[in-house]
Amino acid sequence: MISLLPDDTLLIQWAIFLLVLGVLHFGGFRPTLKILRERKKRTKGEKERAQILTKEAEKILVQYEEKIKEARLKGNRERERLSKEGEAIYSQLVKEARSAEEEAISKIRQDLESQKRQAIIDLEETAQEMSKEIARLMLASK
Repeated sequence: MISLLPDDTLLIQWAIFLLVLGVLHFGGFRPTLKILRERKKRTKGEKERAQILTKEAEKILVQYEEKIKEARLKGNRERERLSKEGEAIYSQLVKEARSAEEEAISKIRQDLESQKRQAIIDLEETAQEMSKEIARLMLASK
């Protein structure tokens, strides 16, 4: 029959229990807890390091974006400057071309006027010679 009262084996069971508890405590639980604490410590350190690196990366990203923004602004200013410079050069070339054209037209007009005067002089001389010739022929035929 089963007896619920303690007997002589109780002390041996207690001794075995304490021995197993000691072995588990020093051989299993303590090293496991030590490993878990170290793991937690390293994980915490790595998390902090990751947060620091993330903040640094964000700062670098902000600086990068600012530099890109500055480069775009600088590029836009340079494009506007070159555009204005090109327009000024175009305007100057058009002005020079018009001036050269007006000068050429003026020279052509002067040449035409000179040729016209010379033609009138030549025609007047020819007309005088022809009238003298006609008069001479008329006098000769009489």
